[in-house]
Amino acid sequence: MARSYPLIGVFADRDTAEQAIQGLYRVGVDKDQISYSGHASSGGFMEGLKHLFSGTDDSDNTVVQDLVNLGVPEEQAQYYARQHREGHPVVAVNAAGHEQGVASVFRQAGGYTYSTQAGGNATGSNADRGAYATGAAGATDYTDRDTYATGDQTSNAETLRLREEQLQVQKHAERVGEVRLHKDVVEEQQQFTVPVSHEEVYVEQRPVSGGARFTDTPIGQDETISVPVNAEQLDVSKNTVETGEVRIGKRTVTENQQVNDTVRRERARLEQSGDVPPVQRNTDWENQSNP
Repeated sequence: MARSYPLIGVFADRDTAEQAIQGLYRVGVDKDQISYSGHASSGGFMEGLKHLFSGTDDSDNTVVQDLVNLGVPEEQAQYYARQHREGHPVVAVNAAGHEQGVASVFRQAGGYTYSTQAGGNATGSNADRGAYATGAAGATDYTDRDTYATGDQTSNAETLRLREEQLQVQKHAERVGEVRLHKDVVEEQQQFTVPVSHEEVYVEQRPVSGGARFTDTPIGQDETISVPVNAEQLDVSKNTVETGEVRIGKRTVTENQQVNDTVRRERARLEQSGDVPPVQRNTDWENQSNP
C-alpha cells in the first residue's frame, strides 16, 4: 500500500540540511510544506520554517510520537528519533506533486532516509525504499531511476542528468619586466658674474707749490719712478656635493580584469512520436533546463 506520510531526509549537518531546503524552494516546494528539526535563524530563507517536533525537550518518546502522528510507521519513527538524538538534522516534506524533485534534492545534498541508511540493511516495501540504492557502509550509490510513492499515486521516472561547464579562474605571479635605476653624467655650461678689482695708474702734472725754485740737479739727469700695479685674478675650481637622492621600490596595486570565455551546458529537449498523450511539463523544470 502506498504511503501517505511526508518524505523525510536525514543530513550530516546543518549546512547540508540548509542546502537541501534551498533546493526544495527551487523545485517549487512552498515553505509551509517543509518541517525542520533544527531551529531556523531569524532572517534569510530559513526564517518561518515549521519545527518538525512539538516537544521542547526533543526526547525520543516525543519525537517518535510526533512522527507517528504524521503517519510514519513506528519502526521508521524510532530510526529518525535516533538520528535526531545523534545530532543529525531531519527535514520532512509534504511533497504532493513534487516527489521527484524532493527525491533529487535530498540525493544531491547527501541526505538519506530510513530505507537508504548507511549499510542498506533496513527493510521495507518497495514503495518505502525511496530514490536511492545503498552500497557499502557510509557510501550511497545514486542510480538514474527515482521511485517515490505518495498517497494513491506512484511516480516512476528515468532521470536525465544535465551538466554544464563553469569557468574557474586562478591567479599566479609572473615576471612581466623590470625597472633599473642608475646614474648618467650630464655636462652643462654654467655662467655667472663675479666682481673683481684692479689698480689703475694715473699721472698728474701740476706746478710746484710756492713758485719756481732753483735746483742743483742738472737737466737731463735720469730719474725713474716705479709704481707696481695689482689686480684680482679668478681661480676656478670644482667641488662635488650631494644635492638629493632618488629612491626606488615596489608596491602592489589591485585592478579588475575581465575574463571572457565560451562555456557549454546541456539542456533537455523533449521529442515525441506516435500516438502519445500530452506530456505534463513542470514549469520550473522548463525554466531551469531551457532558458
